Amino acid sequence: MHVASHGAFWPLDGLITAAPVRCRTQVFNAYRGQHCQHGSAIAGVMAASLAREFLFQAGRLCSRSTRCFGSGCTGSAEPESMATETFRGVGEVRVFAYPVQDRARCIAVVRGNVSRLGGVPIPVRIHSECLLGDVFDSTRCQCGPQLRDFMLNVLGNDEHRNGAMLYLQGHEGKGIGLSNKLRSYVLQDGSERLSEEDANIRLGFAPDERSFRAAAAALEHLEVDSVVLYTDNPRKVAGISTAIAAVVPWSSREQRWIDEAVWARIRGQPT
Repeated sequence: MHVASHGAFWPLDGLITAAPVRCRTQVFNAYRGQHCQHGSAIAGVMAASLAREFLFQAGRLCSRSTRCFGSGCTGSAEPESMATETFRGVGEVRVFAYPVQDRARCIAVVRGNVSRLGGVPIPVRIHSECLLGDVFDSTRCQCGPQLRDFMLNVLGNDEHRNGAMLYLQGHEGKGIGLSNKLRSYVLQDGSERLSEEDANIRLGFAPDERSFRAAAAALEHLEVDSVVLYTDNPRKVAGISTAIAAVVPWSSREQRWIDEAVWARIRGQPT
């Protein structure tokens, strides 16, 4: 397979076959960065499309030592490290750091017992890293309010006593990284007023580069058998194999997760 760029042909087959399966995503990402740095928007979209096809084919070749969770193949679900912490407004939690999978590292913040509860659901938030929103409280997105409301009013709520926040490092800017995210902002704020998805495509990326397999693997390791998932993103719902008892929506107007009716129904209480 060859792709033309400014009169040159880049030999993708050589790049792909020269690397072990587990390293091939990095090889292809390195190629895509080299190709798109000088290419047009069309060339960038072509590279992103080829990357998605390549990742699909590479996934089919995963070694037998890997395990499968959620929508695809992942590596070991065993954490690299774990410690007990105390968070303000939440209390004592366990923090697990899992290996990087699909360019994302899952940090699981777990309160109480979440394992093998016989189908009793626990509250879970899968949260993509967002430095500007999570840390600096940017008004451009809802990331900061969503993170803080879940931590304080769901995970820290004694009515639940257990639950998990799955924080995915490497998901900045829908997986394109902070520097490219800032470039995307310039395009969104420019004369064309591009949407986030169109701006990412203009930069040579897919509209959303994220995978949620790392979160699926963490849930498998924690032996969670049912969740109430706090999200507005259908890709997160589709990205895990754990049974989902309900999905809780976010209210931008009220700046909180609207979960009262969901938990009342689960607990058999009148609404």
